[in-house]
Amino acid sequence: MWAAVYATSSATVILKCGGSQSQFNVNAGVNKLKIPLSPGKMTVQMSRNGQTIIDYTPNDYTYITNPVKCKFSSDFDLKWGLM
Repeated sequence: MWAAVYATSSATVILKCGGSQSQFNVNAGVNKLKIPLSPGKMTVQMSRNGQTIIDYTPNDYTYITNPVKCKFSSDFDLKWGLM
């Protein structure tokens, strides 16, 4: 899983994807993070100076490795009438 973290100052970020988890120290600005994909819920946590900034796990999404059907959409599809 890739994540782009836009931080206003240094912080600690924890990314989770199923059983995969890593902790990163990020700097102010844009930080690109990566962890292995693993089936399950995805979570991002950010803390700074002992205070939680974000702790988010989408309730309506679980990563799976064998989807029955896929849906892809983009602004391109809308612009060209493909959806």
